[in-house]
Order: sequence, then C-alpha cells, then structure tokens
Amino acid sequence: MADINLKLLRTFESVARLRSFTRAAAELRRAQATVSSQVSVLEAQLGVPLLERSSRHVTPTGAGEALAVALAPAFQLIEAGLANARDTVNRRRERIVIACVPSLASVLLPAILADYRKRDRATRIDVEELTSGEMLHAVLAGTIDFGIGPVTSVATTEIGFTAAVEEPLCVLLPASQVPDGATEMPFTTLAALPLITLSGSVLLQRQLHAAADAIGVTLSSQSEVRHVQTAIGMVQAGVGAAIVPRLALPATIGEGLRALLISAPALSRTVGIVTRKSVPLSPVAARFARQVRSSLARQAAPARLIPSESMELTL
Repeated sequence: MADINLKLLRTFESVARLRSFTRAAAELRRAQATVSSQVSVLEAQLGVPLLERSSRHVTPTGAGEALAVALAPAFQLIEAGLANARDTVNRRRERIVIACVPSLASVLLPAILADYRKRDRATRIDVEELTSGEMLHAVLAGTIDFGIGPVTSVATTEIGFTAAVEEPLCVLLPASQVPDGATEMPFTTLAALPLITLSGSVLLQRQLHAAADAIGVTLSSQSEVRHVQTAIGMVQAGVGAAIVPRLALPATIGEGLRALLISAPALSRTVGIVTRKSVPLSPVAARFARQVRSSLARQAAPARLIPSESMELTL
C-alpha cells in the first residue's frame, strides 16, 4: 500500500465526523471540490469506499466508520502535541538565562534590568553570577543565552565577543592614605600596600602580575575575595587596599574611602557580551543584549567606548 498523506486522512476524518463535505470544507478552509477530490484519492489508495454519498447525506461505510473511529483520537493527540510544542517555544522565547561576572552583577545589572523592564515586562530573565571562566563554559554548554563580562585568555573559535567598554582598574583605600587632590596612584606604590584582589577575575590577576614583572616590583596579596562588596568591607575594616574595576564600584563606596586610577602603567579590562557563534540569539535575547551593551556604555562614562563589532577570541 502506498504511503498515505496525512492531509488526506485529516480531510476524511473531518468529513466523516461532520457528515458533510460543505461543513468539512469550511472547517479545513479548503474548497469543497478539493475536499471531495482528496477523499476520492484516499479511497483509491486504500482500495475501499469510505463514504456513501447522496445529494443530501454523506455517511461512512463500514470501513469508513472503522477508520474514522481510529483517526479521531489520533488527531486529538497530534493537536495536543502541537499545542505543547508551541507552548514550549513560547516559554523559551519569554525566558532568558544570562551569566554576569560577580563584579558587575550587584552594581550595574540591577539598573540595566530595571531600565529594560520599562519596555518588556513579560520576559523572564534569570541571572547566574559566574566567573569569566565559568561563563565561557556555560556559553559553550548552551545553559545560558549570553554572558556579560570581560574576555579571558581562552583560545577558541566557538566563542564570540562583542566589546562594549574598556574600563580602568582602580585601587580602593582609606581616604586618610590619599594625598589631597590625588586621582591616580602609580603602580609602583601598590607594592607597599597589603592588597585585596578579586579571586574570580583571572584576567585581572594576570594583568597585575604581568605589570609587576614588567617594572620589577613584587605585590603583597593580603586576601582574595569573590565579591566587590566584600572587598569594600575589608578596606573599611582596615585590612588592606582593594584592586577593583571601576565599573564594579557602586556610586557611593562608603564614607572615608577613595578610589584612585592605577597609572604607570594604567590597567584596564574590556567588558562586553559573550556568545556562542554557532547559536544565534533569539530575538528577545538579542534585544536584551543590545540593551546591556548600550547601558554599559552609558553608565561607564568616562570609560572608553568600544566600537560595536564582534571580536575573534584568539588570545
């Protein structure tokens, strides 16, 4: 027996259930002649009559009734399956899962989300706070839509990075240790301070050590912490001076504290959107990613804005 087209079965099921070519044509949104022709084709393929036709009535034959009884629940299951599939797609479209490095998650991300909510209240946005390395693994594994943070020295052609801003690194210390009017601190001065650094920022750690080696100084690490707020609290308690990215600092860092740019050499990190090249973002995720990038650029001033273009990670 030849393969039976599902459309022919659907047409016959409608005619048998409604007992009318006219009503079936209206339900299926097809011409009545098309419906009649499709039933005839099905009968020819099966080699048995399925309907008894008269000028007033359409009645299934014995074979037709048996087929119609079997088809009705089958098409109900198909419709339910299609509805579930559509619901799943819609739920995915209405949910975004992103990752953000801890140094940005608590300071900048809430304001960005609040601004985005003015235009889109329906989309659910879940946030995972991950280090740069963890974020890359999550992007590759497909467990997040995109990441927000700096690039790390991971050589891969699968990761895409769209830069947003280049932000300077700062040293945070008690105001009593800062000369009046000072806005910068030479890198060599860091060697005399007990330093608090961010343990999750591999790029920051490497930058500090590379700069120290280049000018022949040794840095004294007092503590490593994961979150910037912890580093701020430790500086307030007198534990040491913290090395933090400028974007990670809240607008108010606490009474008695000062943040100075590191100079000679100046250090910075590039922050942007991390994606998997082979998987395009959904429209809603792409829209939110654009919002994140523009918000980073706006809130980062006077940090240097990076032109909007995708970069290859070949570090």
